[in-house]
Amino acid sequence: MQVLIDKVKEIVKEAEEKAPYLISKNGKKFAILGESDGDAMLFNGLLSTVIHSFDNWALDAVLDSQGENGMFYRSPHRKETNNEGHEAFFSRDMSHGVMCAMTNVLFPESAAISWLNYIDNLKEWYWLLYKFAPDSRSAITPANWALMGRVWGYRLWKKHDQMKKFNGFDGDFSVIEAKTTDLGYQLHLKVVAAYIKFLINQSREYSQKIAEIAHQRLPDNIFYEFVAKRCFTLDMIERFIEISNRVDFNNFGHSWIWEKSNIESHLESCCGWDLFFMGKLILANQIDSYS
Repeated sequence: MQVLIDKVKEIVKEAEEKAPYLISKNGKKFAILGESDGDAMLFNGLLSTVIHSFDNWALDAVLDSQGENGMFYRSPHRKETNNEGHEAFFSRDMSHGVMCAMTNVLFPESAAISWLNYIDNLKEWYWLLYKFAPDSRSAITPANWALMGRVWGYRLWKKHDQMKKFNGFDGDFSVIEAKTTDLGYQLHLKVVAAYIKFLINQSREYSQKIAEIAHQRLPDNIFYEFVAKRCFTLDMIERFIEISNRVDFNNFGHSWIWEKSNIESHLESCCGWDLFFMGKLILANQIDSYS
């Protein structure tokens, strides 16, 4: 077992050294996929959950993506340029990255309050529509409010009225969606929501059920399997190492392989941060000896 753990540590170290990143104006790095920072919020949010130190650069990346008005951008760079050259400011997908970061006790309540104030100020009263940002991809759904409410409850923050109104709306319907949604990034987002519930120890039944459905649909996805089982087996660790051995660490690409419907076909474009994330997740969680 120790040999496997030592190998995982090597993978984590090399991935962090060689995976692509940018430097923000304040001199801090943030993870990107290939040359794009378009999804940086989601993936830095995920990365922030596996960096267990006060020097959590991924958490800083999320916080550095928040503008003075409270709105979150997709990356620190897009905040610095006020999204110049891009149509989409944010999206419901990216909100999962913010909520991942919020599970860390170092995420300040002041940033959460500022975010809600911005959302309230942006509300379209005629349609009674709340949005994360001024673009069309950012309308907040009842399931979004329900998940936010869980995170706010975990952090003991004062909940927005919409969180109370839609409490529990991320349950049965989410299970149905997990059974029918696209096998790519859409299914991955369902499992990210389940992972957030794992992190805050809420809605265990629904969280595991969604992950189990996703794992049944894509048995090779170790992330889905972990959220379903809440631990790593020897077999899972060996499979992770085998996947890593087939990746060119000197030529990382633009794919977060855990969100792909076919991991095998995306190993050549593996971004590196996906390996860092999974390796850190393995090192931080209970290891079950069965295979």
